[in-house]
Amino acid sequence: MHKVFLVGTNHRYQMCTRFTAVTQSQFEEFIEMLRDTIARNGIRGIAEEMNIEGLRKWGCQEHSIGYQLARELGIPHDYSDPDEPTRKALSIEKGKQGDPERERYWLERLQSFDKFPVLFILGANHFESFTSLLTQSGFQVFEVVRDWKPSPPSEADAWLEWIKRRDASNETS
Repeated sequence: MHKVFLVGTNHRYQMCTRFTAVTQSQFEEFIEMLRDTIARNGIRGIAEEMNIEGLRKWGCQEHSIGYQLARELGIPHDYSDPDEPTRKALSIEKGKQGDPERERYWLERLQSFDKFPVLFILGANHFESFTSLLTQSGFQVFEVVRDWKPSPPSEADAWLEWIKRRDASNETS
């Protein structure tokens, strides 16, 4: 039975470090959680609800955090979400009505994955339904976190972050 470890989160944490709504310390915390999960569970591959098109849509010209981590660790990675041409070819609707078909597409991608256990990063709103689909399909599912969020910053951290942003905006003015 193939093991899949699920991490639900907001997609902004999957983006490259230039995504402005997330601080560097939040990215570092997310990456640290992923590294810890990989080490503790012998993860041999990373897949995620993401594609290059989605990254570009949000202004990320690099690869996702999951991709970067997989490359660094020398393990396989898969962008499991269908891009627009694939969605059209498979008649997958946009929005919530298309979610079951998208999740079946992710399942098919995982079924063809050759390295297990796999860490799968997905939007938190898919956690329950995708867990159910994986379980019904014979995967052994492990919940890492349903909806990962960074720790609230301390007052000192928030102050330092504000100073960095202020200084950066002064440099560009």
